[in-house]
Amino acid sequence: MADRTLTINHADGDSETYTINRDKFAGVREMSRGNVYPTIFDSSFSHSGVTYTKTDEETFSLVASSSSGKFNLTVLKPANGIRLGKHRIACDVTVNSGSISSIIGYYNDRDSDATAGSSEFFFNFVEGSNAIDFEIFDDGIGDPQIIIRVNSGSTCDISFSNFKVTHNYEEITVDRTAPDLVRTIIADGQTITIDTTREGVRTLTVDGTEITIDRTEEADFAGLLDQYSGAARAWSFQTLSRAMVGQPVVRVRRDSDNIEVDLTTPELTDGTLLAFTGAGSGYVRTIYGQDVNSINLNQSDPVKQRKIVDSGVLVTDGGLPAMAGGAYSYNFSTLTLSGAFSMLTLMGASSDQGLIGSENNNNRIRAFTNNLEVVNNLAGEINFVNLDRNPTNFNYDGTRALSALYRDGTNSMSLSVAGQTAASAPQTLAGDFRWNQILGYRDNIKPITGKFQEMIIWPSDIR
Repeated sequence: MADRTLTINHADGDSETYTINRDKFAGVREMSRGNVYPTIFDSSFSHSGVTYTKTDEETFSLVASSSSGKFNLTVLKPANGIRLGKHRIACDVTVNSGSISSIIGYYNDRDSDATAGSSEFFFNFVEGSNAIDFEIFDDGIGDPQIIIRVNSGSTCDISFSNFKVTHNYEEITVDRTAPDLVRTIIADGQTITIDTTREGVRTLTVDGTEITIDRTEEADFAGLLDQYSGAARAWSFQTLSRAMVGQPVVRVRRDSDNIEVDLTTPELTDGTLLAFTGAGSGYVRTIYGQDVNSINLNQSDPVKQRKIVDSGVLVTDGGLPAMAGGAYSYNFSTLTLSGAFSMLTLMGASSDQGLIGSENNNNRIRAFTNNLEVVNNLAGEINFVNLDRNPTNFNYDGTRALSALYRDGTNSMSLSVAGQTAASAPQTLAGDFRWNQILGYRDNIKPITGKFQEMIIWPSDIR
């Protein structure tokens, strides 16, 4: 069976290549990994009686006819990204004529100082398959390079194929001959066994040392979005579904050096967040979307971001992490709702502040002391009033409360706040809602000054 190769390209331009050998007997796989250099430095040319022809990055030939001097083919040098450390050259060599002794390979850091390791290392190729391991040093004086040399006076025709130079080459063996729920991995001589025979529990044995990871509690976790699935937008500092267990819910920037970090729900309260910010403040850059499309809530401008840590103290409301009030809204990709929908919010709005909206005034939901105004794309406007009809009813006074706004299939809308239904509900309002900002609208119009913890929107009536 043919080998399989997987290359992972990282955002910083680095890459890792995994090669899986599938020729072994059933249940065992050998893999190798490392950074494969993408290019050979020299292009094709003819010089000193030697013709070098480069077909592609893995295939080339060297043809010599009584070469008048030493010919150096530069494979790697600083200009095409050579690195220090362990390397492997792998290739297949075919001698079409002449002798393999006509060529030799070497590494050289181009000076005579070997204080940081050997400044020169020679290696020989053989006909057939080659795997040559060596280490590159650099004492800071010369520029390290890898070269293939054709010796003076040579006459030969030699072809190279499958030529690769790999930095930090490593071999990994995965043994799957054990029961299905047990895996053994051998990497750089280290044996790791992963036992998953107990549901929700992972037991790792690393060279005889056992580590147990018990995730049975996570396996039993059921969040709001497991019960009410299909949310179109969902932002919260709490984990809302089993699929989000262990996943980051927020990205925080610390003001001391503007470094950002992703954090899970437990990391907001277990000391991880405060250890990151120290005595400084932490600002919310992104609240990650927990909806079916993973639509994030963003504020990229540091000046407009809201605090989750204030001078070393976690911002909370009701004992749970929260985002402090601010002067600007947060943005998301536009959501259009043409029919029934449900919206749950957990925040503290005050009089004349916008819960959700867009770049214009035509789509917005705005809170006042005793009513909630809903404006729908110039198609209409309704007000849920009398929220403070008696002392037990809720006022929009900045107090944290759960609000639930619904529209059913007949465009009838209803609102409840802190568990109480607005006195004037239900009302009818047809037409599309289009939103792309929360905690205000038009960037800095009617911003929410209370604390924010959660907003979820479903494109259906979930009652």
